[in-house]
Amino acid sequence: MKLYLSMALLALSISASAQKRLYLKPSISTGISQVNNMDRFNAKDKFISVYGIGADLGYQLSRLRLQTGLRIMQTGEATDINIPYVPFRHTPGFSIERRTRLTHVVIPVLVAYQVKLPGRFSLVPSVGGMISYNLAETTKSTNSQEPGVKYRDTELFGFDRSFAPVTFTFFATAELGVVYQLTKNIKLHATPAYNQMITDMAHTTTIGPLDISVKPYNIMLNLGIVKEL
Repeated sequence: MKLYLSMALLALSISASAQKRLYLKPSISTGISQVNNMDRFNAKDKFISVYGIGADLGYQLSRLRLQTGLRIMQTGEATDINIPYVPFRHTPGFSIERRTRLTHVVIPVLVAYQVKLPGRFSLVPSVGGMISYNLAETTKSTNSQEPGVKYRDTELFGFDRSFAPVTFTFFATAELGVVYQLTKNIKLHATPAYNQMITDMAHTTTIGPLDISVKPYNIMLNLGIVKEL
């Protein structure tokens, strides 16, 4: 009887220890983004503000961490295009301002390592990748020939359109988290991250002879908590 009781207590102890190694990491994100793509005539590409939200589930083994989850993330760019005056076509010059945001549903797979700092702080660098389902594109634009008129268009990818994007692509990602131990089982984190799409969203064969490449990237700041389960 004592043997069974000892074994039961040992099993409970191991189970409790294993559960403490699991953690949940919900976050909200904000940052800037741009798209690596073809050079356009007289176009000036600029950064655009982007946002995200998600939750990761991780397993901690000593200082090593394995982490995955589900996130909604944006990339995009701001583009100013100047169309010059064409005399022989009697076409006046004009400018177009475009603000494009791409929405991605991503599943990250990260490997991280915890570095203890003095007090309750620690650093958690991580590297990995994300598979991305490219969900939608939202574009806001204005035309100097129509002052005061703003256009907004949202398209779900997968429909017939000139851009013809690839539905699934991959991102490489690197993060550096600053973590503060708030209570025994709850931590606060601020995590700068760089996410670069490494596969191409554009089908070059659908745009004729033009060599088009669309590889968005963003620089994000993820804020949230880490809850040990």
